Amino acid sequence: MTSRTAPPTGNVASRPPKRRLRNYLLDKRFQLKYTGYILILSVALTAVLGWQVYEASREASATALASSLGDPRADDDAFRQYLKEQFEATDNAVLVKITALLAGLVIGLALLGIFITHKVAGPIYKMKRLIGEVAAGRLRVEGGLRKGDELQDFFEAFHTMVDRLRSHEEHEMAAIESMIGKLEAGGDGKAALAELRVLRDGKKKALAS
Repeated sequence: MTSRTAPPTGNVASRPPKRRLRNYLLDKRFQLKYTGYILILSVALTAVLGWQVYEASREASATALASSLGDPRADDDAFRQYLKEQFEATDNAVLVKITALLAGLVIGLALLGIFITHKVAGPIYKMKRLIGEVAAGRLRVEGGLRKGDELQDFFEAFHTMVDRLRSHEEHEMAAIESMIGKLEAGGDGKAALAELRVLRDGKKKALAS
């Protein structure tokens, strides 16, 4: 199915509008909810793996320290303290790297989650506005979804529905205009009345189904 995309408007050479975070948060409740789910799961998994890496580093440092104590210089308290501080510094460096990685992951996933959910929230936001216009009697859908947006097939189905409703209304309007023309011309009123009854019966059938 071919997706409808909005045609370019305005001056082609004009600069594109600046994208701000609020432009991506069209439905804060929906987007932050599912972004939060992604963050909680990812942070939990990363924290567990990171802690295992840190513990492995500490165990490796403890083993290396025990091996280093076999050095003849290990009888020197200053040298023993130096070795201990060096291994502790290595372990702390590993912990800092894991923490920085976790912080970067949280920020990256938060932005990615908002961007991905925007691909769904954007079309829903537009669909709500279009549905409101259709409910108000404006049977015309202008433009389309952006390239890369989700719900393209759903939007196509909605677009087709509105087109068919508009075609149906235009057909009925043509019938009404025909009846008015016959009555204004002083023609056969019975024929116009018969057409009006057909139109009425069609309306009743649609409302009853």
